Amino acid sequence: MAYDILIKNGRIIDGSGMPSFRGDVAVRAGKIVELGKLSGTATRVIDADGLVVTPGFVDNHCHYDAQVTWDPLCSFSCYHGATTVVMVGRGQRLAVARDLGCTGVVDYSQDDPVAGVRAATGGRGADCVFDCSGNPAVVGQLLRCARRGGAVALLGLAGGATAELPVDLVTLDELDVLGVRSSPNAYPAMIALLAAGAVNTEPLTTHVYPLSDVTTAFDALARREAIRPILTP
Repeated sequence: MAYDILIKNGRIIDGSGMPSFRGDVAVRAGKIVELGKLSGTATRVIDADGLVVTPGFVDNHCHYDAQVTWDPLCSFSCYHGATTVVMVGRGQRLAVARDLGCTGVVDYSQDDPVAGVRAATGGRGADCVFDCSGNPAVVGQLLRCARRGGAVALLGLAGGATAELPVDLVTLDELDVLGVRSSPNAYPAMIALLAAGAVNTEPLTTHVYPLSDVTTAFDALARREAIRPILTP
């Protein structure tokens, strides 16, 4: 069989949770079509000996509001070999997320988030699930979106509220549940990216208000009319 690209002799990590293995990855028409020991011809052959190839790593179901504020291309996921990024939300945020590179979106006001994420990941669930909402009511959904052996990261704050944890699901599916706190050490890197023009935030800064209209800005955010309102002095 003829391929467009054949990546040979790499150490393959396919995102299934199985051990890595040495093999080849074939691409045709922009899609991965085969894995394993392949002998077909290709327009371009890449020798990946000594390198890790991650063709099937699936990331992330998440409320992706946080990362898109500093990295709208979701580039960190892509740099790590992610092939699927699914955002759960509603309203104009979904359209913006798709425009900025998310491969799938789920409108939780119309569809079941768990079913949507499962469908987008071929039924297996996501490797990594990130929640930035801080809503205790969705914890069960987050865990059901993850594949067996997957990880769930909680980034949002709940204002002191508590959540029920389905212990059997966590135990039987061997899920990792992580609390993640933002680090101030990340800000210099973010500022440098913005200053260099490496990150385009224009699609996200949908509303600009003078500082005197701070209440109006927060009201627009609460009504989901604004993605990220900006206050100017």
